[in-house]
Amino acid sequence: MKIFKNRDWIYQKYIKDQLSTTDVAIICKCGREAVRRRLIKFGIPRRKKHSIKTKNKIREKLRNRIINRKGKNNPNWKGKKRINRSTLYFVWIAMKQRCLNPKSFSYKWYGNRGIFVCEEWRNSYQNFKNWALSNGYTNNLTIDRINNNDGYKPNNCQWITQSENSKKSKYKK
Repeated sequence: MKIFKNRDWIYQKYIKDQLSTTDVAIICKCGREAVRRRLIKFGIPRRKKHSIKTKNKIREKLRNRIINRKGKNNPNWKGKKRINRSTLYFVWIAMKQRCLNPKSFSYKWYGNRGIFVCEEWRNSYQNFKNWALSNGYTNNLTIDRINNNDGYKPNNCQWITQSENSKKSKYKK
């Protein structure tokens, strides 16, 4: 029996914990529409949607809370200066997305095939950055897996140009 079929569980998550239908759907590995149907079936009232003006106020508060938060818990601050995210940071984010996020367009070619990001890189951008810089990273290079059936880990990755990477592709035109 799936957990979202349990009225008490879905009531706890949606009403008491204030999770969105999307968050509940992610936890129980089903679609948002399935969660919405269960809410209706169990007679759990839907929360009112905020007006656009209210949504913008909420977004602004959250943005200010994140930007103004200082210290080691805020990834955008380093001492008193804000960090400027580099191209390498977005390479790291994209690599994690295609391997770990089932909603990512590229997941079917990576995460679904069992391609993973090693624990060392998945949890620490700094470890990934140190490896990249010590292995010849420049902005014109892309990350490449030496063995295409193995995951992203230090001994299986290299930096090559986009044209070299295209030549290696199994999907040739």
